[in-house]
Amino acid sequence: MSVNIREGRMSERPFISIIIPTRDRPKLVAQVLKFLQIQTFTNFEVIVSDNGLNDYCENEVLPYLADNRFSYKRPPVPMNMCDHWDFAVEGALGEYITVFCEKFILRPDALSILYDISMQTDADILTWQYDIFADATFVDNQLTGNYHPYIKPADYIEYSASDMLQRYFSLDIPLFSRGDGNRNSYGKIYSGCVKASMLSKVKKKYGRAFYPTSPDYTSMFALLNESKMCIDVSQSLMLLIALKGASNGEATQSSLIKAREYLQDYCSDFNSFINTLPIKGCWVGPHIHIASDLLAMQEIATDGPIKHFSLDLVALAFWAKNDVQKVEEWGDVDKNSQLNKLDDILSNPQNRSRLRFLKEQLIAMKKPCINEIYHCGLQKIDKFDVNTPANELAKLHWMERVAPPRKNICGEKISLDHAVQYFFEYNTKSYELLNIDIKDL
Repeated sequence: MSVNIREGRMSERPFISIIIPTRDRPKLVAQVLKFLQIQTFTNFEVIVSDNGLNDYCENEVLPYLADNRFSYKRPPVPMNMCDHWDFAVEGALGEYITVFCEKFILRPDALSILYDISMQTDADILTWQYDIFADATFVDNQLTGNYHPYIKPADYIEYSASDMLQRYFSLDIPLFSRGDGNRNSYGKIYSGCVKASMLSKVKKKYGRAFYPTSPDYTSMFALLNESKMCIDVSQSLMLLIALKGASNGEATQSSLIKAREYLQDYCSDFNSFINTLPIKGCWVGPHIHIASDLLAMQEIATDGPIKHFSLDLVALAFWAKNDVQKVEEWGDVDKNSQLNKLDDILSNPQNRSRLRFLKEQLIAMKKPCINEIYHCGLQKIDKFDVNTPANELAKLHWMERVAPPRKNICGEKISLDHAVQYFFEYNTKSYELLNIDIKDL
């Protein structure tokens, strides 16, 4: 039996629906909700969908249910991630929809900025960046960690949906790269929001919104194929909580035992499944599976730019080989057999020039992205005085044009509340100094 708790649903259509599909992370859910409730922009709804196995978050959500913008539901039975995301977005009323991780903490003015940009651009997709709340730990149910401003604020920009799809098919650069980090989330409903009408269009044309095995990528491929106006906010709107052991994605990249457990949620015959992948029998690492999902969405699509691209198997094998090197727990999988399948492609003499290019790209992609404050062209200095106020650090960056080292803003770990307030004050002052005024753009 499913559970659905809504105390007085909103009477007007909210600007945005924030969907939080969660499993067994009640303490993190409590943190996310706390910072959503203090948004300066108030026309939103939050739907917490609790797919828990061992630890439901109903008690953490309960204090917020008196606010009719918040609601809580549970699926009738535990679901795999893709099915749960489809379930979680059902009934959302917002003009825009975002799927939220329990580690995403919005700064207080985030929704206001999204609203202002949407009013000016009528974007199908809005994407944003994030700063990091590093080395996070819970102390008596309170999160503490380290923070230093990371991303330089800038004016919003439009990007091409077709160019982004071509990026994924060509694989000239890896899916996850620091050097191109500002584009890693372009098109996603995760670290982004999409028009509800676009999501409905995808569900109608593709059968569902979130396909296996990577719901954030399958939805992104479909949305990019259908979208006309895509906007990157070009600034950090949230803190990502870097909590050890809290990333399912990192766990499946380093452990093939966990990766197989995840994949077996989507296939009854694992051996048959891995023989359907782009490099037959090779299933190690995210590049292989995301490329497989890309091809699946291409096959389902009836039109659009996605139909005109071909997957570069040489590049896929190159980045997959890099994924192999990151695996720490192999279980009963033969590492050499996986490498041999990749080397069969990479050893072909006809691919030498392509491999030279990819090796150059591997080096380039390890370099910092130019939208990182510390690497955006400021003069680097050796000293950072801890306890420097947010406004003063902004002045150092954008008036004096110097970049102190990225050390925690205090001499010891700080609370999440402190980090969010500093994050907000720093960016507010930076907008002033950089002459960024979204309402006037």
